[in-house]
Amino acid sequence: MNKFIMVFLFLISIGSCKGQTEKIKIVGGPCQDCKATLDYDLLKIEPKPIDTLIGFKVTAPKIKITGTVLKRDGKTPAEDIILYVYHTNRVGIYEPSENPIGWEKRHGKFRGWMETGAEGKFELYTFRPAHYPNTLEPEHIHIYVKEPNKNAYYIDSYLFEDDPL
Repeated sequence: MNKFIMVFLFLISIGSCKGQTEKIKIVGGPCQDCKATLDYDLLKIEPKPIDTLIGFKVTAPKIKITGTVLKRDGKTPAEDIILYVYHTNRVGIYEPSENPIGWEKRHGKFRGWMETGAEGKFELYTFRPAHYPNTLEPEHIHIYVKEPNKNAYYIDSYLFEDDPL
């Protein structure tokens, strides 16, 4: 049975910290592997609003993640946003292919890119990852954001409500 996860992704642009109050939540920031977001260029992939990760057709449980990326105002759809996602296999390992390219060596082959259209929407078809072996880290899917003319940043991970960890 397919599981559906509805996600509304709100982008908050990162700007100067001067004059910020406690009411503003800063999302993202520098990260050591944000360059992986740009691997689509290296792989000559043209991101679309919908992506299906390798393994989706043959691995269960299957999941679909849909969402709308909004601008800072929380209302206006954000166009031309690149979303990069990656996750482990069903035993909790970031499994690369036989000839990994770019950040696949570290992030594994279960990864993909989506680019939002005028309505800010995206869809991802994949399978549910496993948690890391011998840890208390819950099952998760990493997600990074690349806004036009800004550095890529990591925002958080998708988690699963029914994961006991």
